[in-house]
Amino acid sequence: MIDFGFVRVVSARCAHRVFAIGIATAGIWLLASTPALAQTDFRNLDRGRPLTIEDAIAVEEYGMELHLSPLRLERGSGGAYRWGAEPAIEVSILPRTHVELALPFALADSPAGAVSALAGIAIGVFHQLNSESLTLPAMALRLDALLPAGGFGPARTYTTVGALATRSFDEGLRAHVNANWTIGDATSGAGGAAAAAGAREITRWTAGVAVDRTFVLESLLVGAEFVLRQPITPGASKDWSVGAGARMQLDPRWVLDLGLGRRTSDTDASWYATVGGAYALGWRWMSVGGGH
Repeated sequence: MIDFGFVRVVSARCAHRVFAIGIATAGIWLLASTPALAQTDFRNLDRGRPLTIEDAIAVEEYGMELHLSPLRLERGSGGAYRWGAEPAIEVSILPRTHVELALPFALADSPAGAVSALAGIAIGVFHQLNSESLTLPAMALRLDALLPAGGFGPARTYTTVGALATRSFDEGLRAHVNANWTIGDATSGAGGAAAAAGAREITRWTAGVAVDRTFVLESLLVGAEFVLRQPITPGASKDWSVGAGARMQLDPRWVLDLGLGRRTSDTDASWYATVGGAYALGWRWMSVGGGH
């Protein structure tokens, strides 16, 4: 079993039990923690934290976010558990532009035994085209590449282009639309990254919508989504998922998130849960005179 760092002495057979305990602990922490009223990081939906859909807002200029071992647990209809982690870093490099680096790890636990491996190396660039106005939603473009690496990684590099939009309404409500398209044909390894939770999934296209609401005094965001996917494998049928999640600002730098959802296709159905945390840093020393 690959050493994930945070589960060095945990066997694959009991990993899902440890994750369930972590979910419960994080939930209690989220409900019991005192909110950090001056912070706003909780309002931004990052991809996979806690929803698949993200908003069209870039990392704050001269900012950096560390996504520290966000976890995902999935239970298939046959009772097999799949789980993984995707530590990542996002760094602002230009106004309304940030770059990303992620290392998705995945573990598949089945009656035949557990298999764990790196699921590729993911890099990306995110550019926010405009700020939201009375007439236009916030819009953004992103470019991602999943590089071959590890036992669950693809056999070749896959490039994905995406478009995003976010619109705000009264009462703290927002709506989001995401669409992604992957360039390149399927290979024998294209299904590897989709075989285990926590891996960057390779699809021909993905489209989804989400809504969320912020509760400013509690530094809390709750949201729900619907996502439709077309696998890149020729002849594969579309699948869809519904999910819900919450993000809460714990202190000026830490944000905690929790998510739950169900995914359904013609051949399988599964439940999944996610828990993660992000730590925000400032790079104001990079600006002229130390300003923003």
